Amino acid sequence: MDVVNAFIGLAAANIIGLYAVNRHRTIVYSHKRKCASENDFTAINEKIDKLLVALEAHENEIVSDSHDQECVACTVAKASTTTYPCGHNYLCRRCFIKTIQVAVAQRNLPLRCVMCRSVIETLKKPAKNSNFK
Repeated sequence: MDVVNAFIGLAAANIIGLYAVNRHRTIVYSHKRKCASENDFTAINEKIDKLLVALEAHENEIVSDSHDQECVACTVAKASTTTYPCGHNYLCRRCFIKTIQVAVAQRNLPLRCVMCRSVIETLKKPAKNSNFK
């Protein structure tokens, strides 16, 4: 009986030791992944900042009297970014980039359409005479 108790004691100690080692590995792996993702987010934020600076160098496309093509966020510029698969075209480039910036900062990914909240798979700049919505 003493041999069985000793064996159970050793087995329990080994299980606890394996659990501790596995927990340590999980923490280290999680920390490495978090650092990598933080670096990715930093790189994305730098690219977004460059895009915003480049956009400031260009003038906004002012909307004509027709309100169906104006940006729903700033109401000054022309809506020029079409999201797919939903096909909505409600934001200008600047407001869309700011939307991306907020989503990245809040870790609210994947990106979603501001109108219907569907996941955005691709973006396209619509043709000049396109009425696709």
